[in-house]
Amino acid sequence: MKKRLSFVFFFCIIMVAQSKLNGQSALELYEEGIALMEQKDVSEFNKLRALDKFQKSKKNYDETASEKGDFVADNEEQLKKLIGYFNQYSNNDSILQTTLFFPDSVFQVNPRYDSVHKVLVKSYLTLMQSVCRQAFFKLKDLNYAQVITKQNNNKDLLDFEKYWPFEILELDQWFRNLERSAGSYQPKARAEILTLRLRQKLDNLRNSENTNYQDRNKQLLLEKLDKANTTLETANFDYQRLKYLGWAALALVLLLGYYFWNKSDQLLKSKNQSLLEEKKRSEDLLTNMLPAEIVRQIKTNNPVKARAYDGVAVLFTDFKGFSTIAENITPEELVTELNNCFTAFDRIIEKYRLQKIKTIGDAYMCVSGLYTRGGNHVQRMVFAALEIQQFLKNRKAQRSANNQFAFEARIGIHTGNVVAGVIGTNKIAFDVWGNTVNVAQQMELHSEVGKVNISGETYELVKEKFTCSPRGKVTAKNKKEYEMYFVEKSLNN
Repeated sequence: MKKRLSFVFFFCIIMVAQSKLNGQSALELYEEGIALMEQKDVSEFNKLRALDKFQKSKKNYDETASEKGDFVADNEEQLKKLIGYFNQYSNNDSILQTTLFFPDSVFQVNPRYDSVHKVLVKSYLTLMQSVCRQAFFKLKDLNYAQVITKQNNNKDLLDFEKYWPFEILELDQWFRNLERSAGSYQPKARAEILTLRLRQKLDNLRNSENTNYQDRNKQLLLEKLDKANTTLETANFDYQRLKYLGWAALALVLLLGYYFWNKSDQLLKSKNQSLLEEKKRSEDLLTNMLPAEIVRQIKTNNPVKARAYDGVAVLFTDFKGFSTIAENITPEELVTELNNCFTAFDRIIEKYRLQKIKTIGDAYMCVSGLYTRGGNHVQRMVFAALEIQQFLKNRKAQRSANNQFAFEARIGIHTGNVVAGVIGTNKIAFDVWGNTVNVAQQMELHSEVGKVNISGETYELVKEKFTCSPRGKVTAKNKKEYEMYFVEKSLNN
């Protein structure tokens, strides 16, 4: 009897406390909504949660006159602003078409994005949609949520399908920022970085969901254990049943211990596997940045030896009046346009299977023929040079129409013998040396804006494919004279 009276008394205390909490909930809910809105870079889903808080607050102070205070007007204003915000995006397609991931966008057909990127993005969006859908439907007062009323009194449902595109917008912005931050890397290295970061993002979401699932299961099991203990303490069973319950409780504790021990063991194995995978990704990234032979020598701690190569074509570009342009614009404008041009050059030499060596200020250097056989690599080098000049011509026309400065370049190519390898031990870089490099620089120095100037040695290898005009001779640093030719056009055009 005393136990029953104690239970009734405890229940009454809880009801009184809950009643007091409900009387204060309007202000508390308003403050929670404001806290969500004041977060840095507040997400669209948190705006939706804030809308839920402001609705609950309004409902409570409408029902309780004594609850009204200075926050009421601001609560109404926040409601109006958020409802208008979500109402303006009622058309999903108008939002999705602004992203990389719209079904008909260039992301789906652009060869720069391989199937690995597309599968990772699709997997991430599929999992995120499932996660957000579950969270969305748990917002109680949204009621799927009839909160937007038009002037004709027809209610428009603020459902999950109208909220979901905002998550795609956030992924799109993240992906574009990642591409910009990796823009200075070589294409293969950039692709590896994008793949790595996408996998990390997908793994983080999966791990988060797995953790939430484990926490829910853990809480459920703990609640069952508490319920069993409460039953043992309050029930008036005979000795035999009490003994069985004791054994059952012990078995449950042992099962929980085994369960969590097993989970910890699996987590440790998963971390070890992740470390092995990270090591492999690092090795793959190094292989993309350096030739395979150089990578093997570095991994075995052997001295990296330089090698001689025959018939290598070397290309140099240089922008006209770079110093004068740099004096008349801001450093940010200069670096941005320089990056745009060099990024385009990277795409072109990748298209023609050439190898970028380095950039030196406003100069760009690449080679062909280090790891290929036959003579067609020289022809590919000339095709790439003509395409670079065409790109700069088109870009100048576009920027001049907007009264913006534009770069113009001289290009020179020479073919001969080089020595290639790496120097130093810290921040190693692949490079080429030899008289061929010096002559290629001379070809560029004696070229003209918008022209491709090639040496006589290069001309003999490409004269069957291109129309060229002779220009006379130039004396190089080795006191030797070299014939020069302007490449006019391809004979296939």
